[in-house]
Amino acid sequence: MNDHMFALGARAVAPSRRSFLIGATAAGASLLVGFSAEAAAPDGAAKTAVNPFAAYVKIAPDETVTIYSSQMDMGQGIYFGLATLVQEELDADWSKVTVVGAAGDPALYGNLTIGGAAQFTGGSTGTVNLTDTTFNGAGGNGMTIDADMSSFNGLVLRTNLADAGANAVNLDFTTSTGTLFVSNSNLDNAGIDGMHIEAAALSSLDVDVIDSSVMGAGDDAFEVVMSGFSSVDLFVDPTDATGAGSNGLEITGDSGASLFATFIDSPLSNAANPTGAE
Repeated sequence: MNDHMFALGARAVAPSRRSFLIGATAAGASLLVGFSAEAAAPDGAAKTAVNPFAAYVKIAPDETVTIYSSQMDMGQGIYFGLATLVQEELDADWSKVTVVGAAGDPALYGNLTIGGAAQFTGGSTGTVNLTDTTFNGAGGNGMTIDADMSSFNGLVLRTNLADAGANAVNLDFTTSTGTLFVSNSNLDNAGIDGMHIEAAALSSLDVDVIDSSVMGAGDDAFEVVMSGFSSVDLFVDPTDATGAGSNGLEITGDSGASLFATFIDSPLSNAANPTGAE
């Protein structure tokens, strides 16, 4: 690896985002997660803290969860993908989770592909879903997402991507933003990397791997390559990533790139080099 210019945040013991949200819900009768405009308070009056998520998720006292989607579902599975992500994080009752289309405020719901100037649904600005799917034994990558100047979100739920000839999951983002949520899925025995992430040219990528398996990769369990002031947030909890042929976590970064990686109850041992350090 050359010129490692990255920031790696390691939290040996830290609460998961799910436990934080559940704790916040229990603390009050109703939790609003999203943005709300703060009106000017009279002199001497206490100001109410602005909640940056109120326009997107509302949790009512009866534990009903309402999600406001910036894009309309036109067969892409956007509503299902959003509902699954939020339900998993909150450990909510699935029967009480609802998704509705939000409209009329580009400042909140504008499509980032065009700088947030307007709302629209289409192309690679929506969501890809793999649920209860089997792609094991693929000759190349089990799953590939290539994003170039776009916004792309993915959900991989209860999916078998084992025994891929190359990478079980391959993400290649250039001047793009996106999220990938992998839950209860099998990424074992990839010929090269269990999960290969590349972020370039100001890309921003958030990847969660929950209750899955990334064992026995031929090269690295996780490889993250960053350049051009890109950032990657990798959250793994709990996932077995042992037995990689080279590194448990391989990191390459330059030009101001940054990585924030969190592994909770997710062993990288038994790799030739568990942390990828040279």
